[in-house]
Amino acid sequence: MKTFLFLVLTILTLAGCNSNTPPVGNEVSSLSESASGTKNDITGQKILKEATLSLKVNKIDAAVKQVRKELPKYKAQIDEDNRVVYRTMITNTMTIRVPSENFENLMQSLLSISQIKEVTNKSVNTLNIADSYIDIDARLKVKKETEQKYMQLLKQAKNLQETMAIEKQLTETRDEIDALEGQLKNVHKQVTYSTIQLTLNEEVQFSSRFFVDFMNGIRGGWQVFLYLLTLFAYLWVIALAVIVTIVGYRKLRKKK
Repeated sequence: MKTFLFLVLTILTLAGCNSNTPPVGNEVSSLSESASGTKNDITGQKILKEATLSLKVNKIDAAVKQVRKELPKYKAQIDEDNRVVYRTMITNTMTIRVPSENFENLMQSLLSISQIKEVTNKSVNTLNIADSYIDIDARLKVKKETEQKYMQLLKQAKNLQETMAIEKQLTETRDEIDALEGQLKNVHKQVTYSTIQLTLNEEVQFSSRFFVDFMNGIRGGWQVFLYLLTLFAYLWVIALAVIVTIVGYRKLRKKK
C-alpha cells in the first residue's frame, strides 16, 4: 500500500514539475488536435487581427445593403448589428467575423463602397499569440501523459481505497485536460477568424425631420392629455372632497 501511494505521489510531482517547465526550441511537440480535426503547427505564428472602421455615408440603408452584399464574397458573417437614431445622426454598428486570409481583401472592399462620404476612423491591430498557444499545448501534453499513467495505475489497484484515490486524481486531471483543450480551441478560433468593428454614420438635417418630429409631438401631447384625464378619474374622490370643503367653508362664512 505504501509503495503504491509512493508511485501516485511520484506521478503528481513529475506532472507538477513538467507543467512548470517552459518549452525550449524544438522539444515541444503538439499532441492536440485543432478545432477542424487536423494537427496544429505550433512553431508558426498565431496572428490575431482586429480592425475598427468608421465611415460617414450618404444613405445609411443603401450603405448597409452594399456591406451585406460584399460579405458572402469573403465568407464573412455579421455577429452583431445595432442601429441608433439620434436627432441629427443615424448610426449603424456591425461586428463582422471574417476568415483571417480574407481580412485585408474585405477591408479594401468595405472602403470601396459607393455610399462612403468620408473615412472618419480606421485602425488595424495585430497580435502574435504563438507563445500563449505553445504554453497551453505543452501543458496539455503533460496532462495527457499523466492521464495515461493514472490509467495504468488504476489497472494495478489492489483494493477499493487505492481505486478511489486514483479515480479522484484521474477525474481532476481530465477536468484540467478539458479546460486546456477549450483554451486551445479558443486561441485557434481567434486566429482563424478576424474581427472588424464597422460603424456607419449618416448625418440627418433637422429640417428633413421637422414634420416627423412635429407629428410625434402632437401624438405625444395627445397621450399626455389622455393620461391626465385618466389620472383625474383616479383622483375624483379627493377632488370631490376638496370641492365640498370649499363650498362648506364659504357657506359658514356667509352665515357669520
